[in-house]
Amino acid sequence: MKKVFGLLILVLAVSFLSAGCNKGGDDEAAVYPACSSTSDCAAKGEVCVDKMCKECGKSSDCKTPCTACKGNKCEAVEGCCSGDADCPQGQVCMAKPGKKTGKCGTK
Repeated sequence: MKKVFGLLILVLAVSFLSAGCNKGGDDEAAVYPACSSTSDCAAKGEVCVDKMCKECGKSSDCKTPCTACKGNKCEAVEGCCSGDADCPQGQVCMAKPGKKTGKCGTK
C-alpha cells in the first residue's frame, strides 16, 4: 500500500510541475518588452514594432502635439507649437484654421 501511495504522489507531483512549463506556443503572452501585437504593449502606452514594445512606430503613435516618431521615440518637432507659450519671446503660434498645431512666427 505504501508503494502505491508513493507512486501516486510522484505522478501527481510530476503532473503538477509539468502543467506550468512553457510549451512555446504562439498563443502565450509575450514577456515585456517582447511582443506579438500592440495589445501586449498597451498597458505601458507603447506599440509593437519588430516584436518589441516601443514608444512609437510612426508619428501618428505620438500622442503629444508637435512630436514625431524618430528612432522609435517621440521627439519634439522644431518650430512647431500648440500655443504661444511654445514659441520664443516675441513670436506667436500661427496655426491654420482647424489645426491644433502651427509654426512659431511673428504676426
